[in-house]
Amino acid sequence: MSANVDIKIGFWIDEDKPWFSKLLLTIPNKEANFLIAAISFLLTSFILPFAWKTLILILYVSRYTRPSADTHELEQQRILFRNARSSANAVTSLSTSFWHWRRRTRRPPWREISQFFALLILASICVVVLGVCGIFVPSLFASDASDNVIVLAEAGSCGFLKLHDANAEIAEVSSVASRELDETTFARRYAAQFYGNESVAERIQSTFPVPSLPFRTDKSAPCPFDARICFPGPGESISFDTGLLDSHKHLGINARKKDRVQYRWKAACAPLKLDSTMFSVTEQKEGNTTSQYAEFYLGENEKSNVTVSWRFRYPENRIGYQVQDAGNISWVPVSPLRRPDADITLVFVTQNQVAYSTMVNDRVFQANGTVKRVLQKGNGKLYLPDYNARFIACADQHEFCNPTNGLCSGLDGLLGPVKGPFSTISTSKQLATVQRIHHNAEVYTMERSLKELGSNGLIAHSVIGNTMLVSPGLPDDQWQLETRRWFETGLVKLQANTKNFANLPYSDRDSIAYKFIPAGSLTNTADVNSELDKLCSKQRIRSNGQVQNFNVASLIILMV
Repeated sequence: MSANVDIKIGFWIDEDKPWFSKLLLTIPNKEANFLIAAISFLLTSFILPFAWKTLILILYVSRYTRPSADTHELEQQRILFRNARSSANAVTSLSTSFWHWRRRTRRPPWREISQFFALLILASICVVVLGVCGIFVPSLFASDASDNVIVLAEAGSCGFLKLHDANAEIAEVSSVASRELDETTFARRYAAQFYGNESVAERIQSTFPVPSLPFRTDKSAPCPFDARICFPGPGESISFDTGLLDSHKHLGINARKKDRVQYRWKAACAPLKLDSTMFSVTEQKEGNTTSQYAEFYLGENEKSNVTVSWRFRYPENRIGYQVQDAGNISWVPVSPLRRPDADITLVFVTQNQVAYSTMVNDRVFQANGTVKRVLQKGNGKLYLPDYNARFIACADQHEFCNPTNGLCSGLDGLLGPVKGPFSTISTSKQLATVQRIHHNAEVYTMERSLKELGSNGLIAHSVIGNTMLVSPGLPDDQWQLETRRWFETGLVKLQANTKNFANLPYSDRDSIAYKFIPAGSLTNTADVNSELDKLCSKQRIRSNGQVQNFNVASLIILMV
């Protein structure tokens, strides 16, 4: 997930700009500096001197500068102006002539004086303009190298990855887990910096066309499941909604307006209130050791009716937070969690032996002494978690829209139909863009923002700074902050997968579990495959100052 990318050098069309300035030339900074120097030389040696001569011609034939019989000084000024090689030379000659005229016995008329100073000021202005233009005008033809310049990615191994076999062996499973861990770790770090505005040890340079994607948060959202399984009251559910993201503006797929598509991801989450039929707990004491074992029944999978199990031995197990998801493709949620129009993520959070220096009133991380006693220490109090385990469930929905006809697929799960809005008045380019985004849509879920991270998937885990497992107090909305970070992590994965399409990272380790599919071989439709192949060279990225863009139309006008 490196931020380094190859940049396409040469001419390209930026569909984000007006028609007369679409054509751009991207070149490295070294060559760009030579081009700017050439433009500066052209301006100062030819174009601006030509403009000066044109001005002289206009003034020469002007009635205002045409002398009368008794105004010899005006005639001299006229000749000096005509013979001046440059505006600077004109300023020098006019100033010198005025010094020679100081001994005249006749007082010069106001017309001579006013014309002299007018010409002197005009020549001085030309000197300033010439200098300013020579320095600053060339840079107007190019983007600022210190800014983040939008360019095209150089196409390389352009395409998609697909698993070899659904019934994977250990080597394949470990390969998938390693790649997913790398991607999720990068996405979470990026989200902390660019979405959470947090200081990080090693800052990331963004190469995405926009550093962060917009989304709305509703902390008073209704329960996304059966109301009986959610805690009642405001603030007990939360939702995140990107709205309609533009494939060109937000994801960087360079395309005309009629060829663009819109994509939306919405996730709603809530802590779960379990009844006695959904779990069982057994406890056994052996000397000074207490063993606890819990099973939770929130939906069957292919092997068991137990969704999640938990075992803990006190005081032998010195462990902190544990996070687990029910991410088995065969998991069937219980009726209160079932949603035919969404994909469900179930996250199990246990705090084990974590204690807090101040009370915590958050719904998931509650430790305020209402259930478990507060420990009195010589130098303060320790608040123990009131509940050994909590569940957070989320519902993920996706939607595609066609901006040319205003039709949308409607919010649905991953397996919902997405091509409906593009069946009429659409182009193969739009269908190719939909295929490109939807191919990796399974990654844009709350489950995949946590998978392989374990306790590192919690912000709360990052503030435990000692082996005593003592944490400072947490905000009352800590569980909402956690789900927000999961959503942000998924958005970064959307940005990264879209950008990486043009040059997909594919290592020997990845080849154990994945096969590489070239962009032009994904579907059974020739037109769509052809457009997918063309999309390889149309990914907009951010260069971070390696290159500069030049407006070709401006260069042509300058040359002509």
